[in-house]
Amino acid sequence: MTEEKNKVFAVRCYLFLLLLLPNIYTVIASSDLSYSLPKKIAYFAVVLVCLLLPAFVLKARAYFIFEGIFSLFAAPIEIASIHLNRSTASTTFLSLVYQTDIGEATELLSSLWLIVVAMILMWVSYFYFAIKQDNKWLILGKMRWWVIGSIPMLLLAGGIVFTAYAKRLYNQTTVKGIASIATDIALMKFHKIYPYDFYINTYYILQEKKEIAEHNRALESFRFGISEKTDTVPSICLLVIGETARSMNFSLNGYERQTNPLLEKRSNIVSYAHAYSQANLTQYAVPHILSRIPATNQDSLFKEKSMVEAFAESGGCTYWISNQHAGAYLDRVIQTVDYAYTSTKDMTNVDNYDIILVDKLCEYLSHLKDNRKLIVIHSLGSHWRYDMRYTDDFALWKPAISSNSGYSVIQPDNRNQLLNAYDNSILYTDYFLDSIISVLESTHQPAFMLYLSDHGENLYDDERQLVFHGSYYGTEYEYNIPFIVWYSEQFAALYPEKVESLRINKDKRFNSEVVFHTLLNAAGIEQATDTNKSLVYSTMQDRDTLYALTGGSEVAMFTKEDKSSD
Repeated sequence: MTEEKNKVFAVRCYLFLLLLLPNIYTVIASSDLSYSLPKKIAYFAVVLVCLLLPAFVLKARAYFIFEGIFSLFAAPIEIASIHLNRSTASTTFLSLVYQTDIGEATELLSSLWLIVVAMILMWVSYFYFAIKQDNKWLILGKMRWWVIGSIPMLLLAGGIVFTAYAKRLYNQTTVKGIASIATDIALMKFHKIYPYDFYINTYYILQEKKEIAEHNRALESFRFGISEKTDTVPSICLLVIGETARSMNFSLNGYERQTNPLLEKRSNIVSYAHAYSQANLTQYAVPHILSRIPATNQDSLFKEKSMVEAFAESGGCTYWISNQHAGAYLDRVIQTVDYAYTSTKDMTNVDNYDIILVDKLCEYLSHLKDNRKLIVIHSLGSHWRYDMRYTDDFALWKPAISSNSGYSVIQPDNRNQLLNAYDNSILYTDYFLDSIISVLESTHQPAFMLYLSDHGENLYDDERQLVFHGSYYGTEYEYNIPFIVWYSEQFAALYPEKVESLRINKDKRFNSEVVFHTLLNAAGIEQATDTNKSLVYSTMQDRDTLYALTGGSEVAMFTKEDKSSD
């Protein structure tokens, strides 16, 4: 009998080992856990709890068959993501997997036939032994009912923790706002745990596909009415959309720390200190950057195409280079461009730096050298965690938060550490933008670069003690963003009046609504634009009152007299 029990125990250990393969590989190879033993232990503890929970309601045979179907079939995808990106499967990675056609998949699998055979044998052996399991409980009765009875209490305790966390960090005041943030935080904990990451991200992808299809149907007959340009002067218009940077931390705008040492040496730079975002959350801010629809007319956002499509309508070539995923609106736009690259790495990867986008820019600029180009680069900028946005060479201000710092570091007493890491990320952005400019200079073509951040950030700046962004109040720190223009000597020679207007408008106050009009006008496209909203025209209006969306999708108003909307 003892020998039989040992055999059953050994088989079950083998089955559990197969189920845990992706999680074991995550602990070994994922960059998210590479610098912290406590995080590895905590991660694996959560994995084990989640894996064993069904065993309290399912007997052995049913449990292993269920877990095999639920967890095992997608294991190769998870392992591949960790191997390639040092990160669990993200929505971007899974999107690429789902978009792979049969020919590409067959070619890839044929080159990895040994691994494919090993995976097939693993599946066959797993289900063979799973079906052979007896139909007895894995967990003893008393323990099983004790755990089942404690689940409601654990859920309640978790809900209280996440609710308190949401209220403290995001300063939410409404029940709806607190519940929404708390739910998002709870779900985020499972975005990195296999197999939940696979199902959650697949659900998001399916939802986005549905939204994109609806938007495409609504925009099928939309045209800006832009005539195709016949001139063949090769030129480059480049838009860099940054992340979570705020104007007041740029030394170009008077910040006491020299966070822009490289850009300050550039002669063809114009920095606009009074530029504002139209939202304090990326999913709202970026669509309004690319569209001519203002934040006060949110309902019309999906009734028009983007600036990228307007440029394409003029006969130009369009490119998209991205280091992050930002929802259905951008995914639809990306599908329309001639060339697109989106990094499959997740924003929480410790080695995911924006400079990788410059390499892709160099590659794309080698294509179609005689064409007019519009290139959009969407970077990670200063997105939390700030310390993950720069290499050690840029850790100028210390002490700063590090990869070993837990979320407990997010409190007013640690503002100095947060600020130092944040400013280091701005210093890295300076290097990133300067590298882009160097690449554009090397083309010897008329080139125009516009950089702005999607929104800013709160860093415990005043008595309200707010941190991060997306607040329901809306503050100056979240909306006043860096906005920088650079132009090549060839561009200045070709359009001297536009360069003069760029400098005339330097001290005017405006929001991201000007991006659509400025970039198209810089490319010589005048149709569908408004000269009162274009930096390359001296007639651009200085705006006393600006409007922006808050984290609660309400419209906030900023005037020259106000420092915040509340």
